[in-house]
Parts: sequence; structure tokens; C-alpha cells
Amino acid sequence: MNSVSVLRWFKFVALALAVSFSATAPLQAQKTGPNRKVHVVLVGVTEDKSVGKSAAYNIEQMKTLFEGGLKEEHLGTVAVIKGKDVTARNILNTIDALKIGADEALFVYCHIHGGYDAAYQFNDASQGHFLWLGGGGNDLMRKDLWQHMRGRKAALTALVTESCYNRSQANPFKAPEVRYEMVMENPALVSLMLNHRGYIDVNACSKDESSWNYGGGMGSMFTNSFVDMFYPHPGSPIADRAKVRWSELIKAAGAKAGKYFLANRQTVLNNPDRYEKKLVELYRAQSEQRAAILQMSFQDEPLRPKVPAIIVGQPVKGRLTDEDARDIIRTESYHKVYQVPLEAGKTYVFEMESKLIDAFLRLESDRGTVLAEDDDSAGNLNARIFFRPETSGTYYVIATTFKQATGDFVLRAWESGALKVEGEGWYLPLKITLDDPMDRVRTRSFHKVVDVQMVAGRMYTIDLQSATLDAYLRLEDAAGTQLAFDDDSGGGLNARLEFIPTKTATYRIIATTFVADTTGDMLLRVRQK
Repeated sequence: MNSVSVLRWFKFVALALAVSFSATAPLQAQKTGPNRKVHVVLVGVTEDKSVGKSAAYNIEQMKTLFEGGLKEEHLGTVAVIKGKDVTARNILNTIDALKIGADEALFVYCHIHGGYDAAYQFNDASQGHFLWLGGGGNDLMRKDLWQHMRGRKAALTALVTESCYNRSQANPFKAPEVRYEMVMENPALVSLMLNHRGYIDVNACSKDESSWNYGGGMGSMFTNSFVDMFYPHPGSPIADRAKVRWSELIKAAGAKAGKYFLANRQTVLNNPDRYEKKLVELYRAQSEQRAAILQMSFQDEPLRPKVPAIIVGQPVKGRLTDEDARDIIRTESYHKVYQVPLEAGKTYVFEMESKLIDAFLRLESDRGTVLAEDDDSAGNLNARIFFRPETSGTYYVIATTFKQATGDFVLRAWESGALKVEGEGWYLPLKITLDDPMDRVRTRSFHKVVDVQMVAGRMYTIDLQSATLDAYLRLEDAAGTQLAFDDDSGGGLNARLEFIPTKTATYRIIATTFVADTTGDMLLRVRQK
């Protein structure tokens, strides 16, 4: 293996490090792994006035990483879409046209403006995140991009975006110049791209945050930190490793980017007279930048370590301390993990309550896929999740915090019969499947039933939403008498009922579809006025 000292990517000289260095010895890459090719699609709004130079810089960083870090036998198509060619149709067509084998990998990187639309957040792991392409609207929903990527059925699917969850921000701070020793057949890159099966969907920042670019078109805080992890230097925890996990990479890159953001923010806020008023306001409005793992599942990663078990119906007392590990998604927060056996078709309620911390609760599968999460639905700063599993098995409850904090908490889990409606109500994800029974009224439509306790004289609003199905709602009393029904009153193809019961009792909500024989995800929301 040859290694060549270069000033990386002609004038692209900085990856947000404070010191210059060069590697002293080439590294040996992992020699085992599948004989797969890695297909790469790089997208950047390089002609954009505010972020175009940084987008061009980042595309070159990624292109050089893959072309230098993988052997020719492992590198498939490298497609670059930039400038005026960045349209939703071009991006999706490029992905759809790739010839990808069943044991190969697909990696997509985008540096594009972004935001989110709360109206589209249901059944979307990214909560309505979209890539804004200058066309006057939500040009490409992230979930649509993800659907096309997953539809290629690659062994490994990875999406990394440098995109705001509201709007992109300019930044006067420049990344310091640095020289690298290029690593041919990069060991960390080989490990991540050739020795994992599964998927990961990552954005540079979390909801209600902006991603930040360096001044002078010298890249972006997260992308620079991401690429920097692969090059050998004292600050990289993975560069010299022949076995690396994706969660480690994102956690380390996100922490590094977050530190640069906080340092720059502090400089601006300490010296507001030196900077433009708009910049000061933007930094003041955003307290941190946190990388977001929106979806992640790897079949061949090590199984979770043994963790305490939750017994449904019995409260668990816990305490978060600064000795606990950091959460891989809420990277600044400490966390504890509990396992719980759940049965398919039953509805469960999880609550995390504390007087000391702003509780944040997450539910994951045994492979790390995020199934549900919540911040304040239990009132005050307490968290609550409603969940109905499609399959029986072991699930994992992650108790953490909205912002870094330590303190005592109580975690409860119980099986719910008829659900109560308190506070601001609740959301319940539902999946209509071929295994569900047909509805007795809409006899060719599959359905699910949710029992709800309602109090006489109170107004209840019931919403059934779906991104893919034409939702249909029915309401019955306990004897099965139909009391109300709706098709599209919730806007679009979503259903809504408003109902005032004449007696306090248990009522049956029937979630079904207007179109026969259709299946997919739905979100049921019930609240009282």
C-alpha cells in the first residue's frame, strides 16, 4: 500500500482542526469482508449564493475519501450531482438507475438547504424533514429519498446529509489549514462500508436546529468532522481501527462538530459588537448543534449488552449520573437502557417521571431501530410513549434527558386496556397489515380497534393520519353500535371525528381505510377540549 503526502483536494485544506500534522506510517486495512462494491452518490447545491462554496468543498472531501479509501475492486459508481442539476427527479433517477447487487452498498451524501413541515411528520422517522432545492416548496421529502434508497435493497444503505432542520446559516469562522497523509484503502472506511449489513440515516443537526458552514467556503462543521474521523491523528478515535461501528463514527463526529459550534457561539455572544446583528441573533437562538441519527439498524453488529429488565406493571427507580454513558442520539445526554418483553397486538404505556430532569424517553427494537420517542407528553417535563408492537419479543427503553442533566427518575410500564385521554392527549402509531381482520362495515378493508375511555359531556377530537393510505375512522360504543364515521375531514386523505359522549364509558375507535385491501402505517391521535 502506498501513501502519498498531499495538500488534500487542491485548495481544500482544512477539516476544522486546530493543529497541523502528518501521519508517520501507512495503516493496514482490514483484509476480510464481503466482496462488495460501494456505490456513491454525492449531491450539492454548489451554485447557491450562501452555501455553494461549502457544498463544493464537501463534495470534494467525500469524493476523495471514497476514491482513495477503497480499492478499485470495491468502488462502484461514483455519481456527482451539483449546481443546476440538483433536482428531486435527477437525484431519485440517479439512485434508481444504479446497478446494485444484493450484497453491495449504497452511500448517499447531500449538502442541501433543508427544513421540516410538521404537517408531514406522522409515520416519518425524520418528522417531516425535507431537502429544499430552490423550487418554492418542499422539493424532496427525506422519507421519499429514503424510500428510493431502501428500494434498491442493498446490503448496506447509508444516507448522510448536511442540511438544516430549519434553514442554513452563514458563519464568519474559518477552518484552520491542515495537511494530511492520504490513507489508501482506509481501514475505518473499509470496516464501515464493507463489513456492515443494514442501514443508517443521519443529518448534521437535530430538529429546530441549523447546520453551520465555515466562512470562505471551507466546508461545514459536521461534514468536516465526519470526514476528519477517517484520517490518522490524535483527535480521531476510529482512523487507525480495522473494526468500527457506525454509531461510534456518528457519535464522535457529532461531538466534534458540536464543540466547534459551541466555541464559535460563545465567541459571538461574548463580543456581539464585532459581528452582524443577524448573526448574533441566530447564534443566540440556537444553543447547540446535535447530529441526528434518524434511523439505524445493523444485523451483524454485536448484540446489546445485558441490561436491567422492566416488569410491566412494576415501577423502576433510576438515577442518571455523569458516570453513565452518553446516548448515541442525544449525544450530550447521559442515558440508561432497560429491556422489556412485549406481546404483539397489545397496547403498552411507558412513562418517565422526574422532578429534577427534563425526561426524554425512547423505545427501540433489539437492533437499535427507533420505534417511538417523546419529550413532554406526560405533563410538565415528563415523557410518555404509547406503543403497540406488531411482533412479540424483547424491546429496549432508553431513559435519557432533553438536555444534559443528572438526577433521579421513575420509569413505569403498563399494559393498557381502554386508554384514558388526559392533558394534551396522545399519539398511537398503528400498522394496517394483511393479518388484520376485515372491518364489519367496510367489508373489504383491514382494520384495527383501539378502546378509549371517554367522559360524558367532554369534546373529543380523533384524528387518523397516514402518508400512504386513505384513512377512514369509525366510532362505536362497547356494544358495537356505530356512533360516528369520517373519511377526509382531517385534510387530504386524513380522517377526523369530533365527538361528545352522553355517558362516561369505554368506546371503540376503528381505524381502517377507504380504499379496499390497502395496508401501511397510520397515526391515531386522541385529545379532549
